[in-house]
Amino acid sequence: MKKKVCMIVPSFSAKGGIATVVSGYKGSELEKWYDMKYIESYCEGNKVKKILVAIGAYFLFLKEMLANKPDIVHIHSSFGGSFYRKLPFVYIARGFKIPIINHIHGSEISNLYINASEKKKRLVEKCFDKCSCLVVLSEEWKDNLEVIKTKTQKVVIENYSTIHKECLQRKEHSE
Repeated sequence: MKKKVCMIVPSFSAKGGIATVVSGYKGSELEKWYDMKYIESYCEGNKVKKILVAIGAYFLFLKEMLANKPDIVHIHSSFGGSFYRKLPFVYIARGFKIPIINHIHGSEISNLYINASEKKKRLVEKCFDKCSCLVVLSEEWKDNLEVIKTKTQKVVIENYSTIHKECLQRKEHSE
């Protein structure tokens, strides 16, 4: 029986690094190994649309916890607004005692933590302490996150890249 994974992602039509990475998951080997449920928590658009999508995602997530209780929750987050938008998912999953992978893509650690008030720093620390694992994109990121007082394991998984046929054909012709 495949493990059930609930993944919190931006809209598959959104622009940006996280959306590019999670779009690569659709139809990949990952879906053969795991029973994947994607919940979109962010979209492009005005503030009202973004807020409505986030609120809808919280309700879908809660429904998923109650109806299907996944084995793992995999959250894709960044710093700034993304961090705060993902907080309820962390707290809900932790309330259901489900392991949380927090896949951190962002680059604004100084704004979220280093230059933050003590209250904000404790919020970040508490959030990360509730996670089973923090996934970061490089050894440099892992080192950068060491300033955050958390004992949560940090694992490096670099973003992958898809090689398009056109690139391979150009390479073959240039050799």
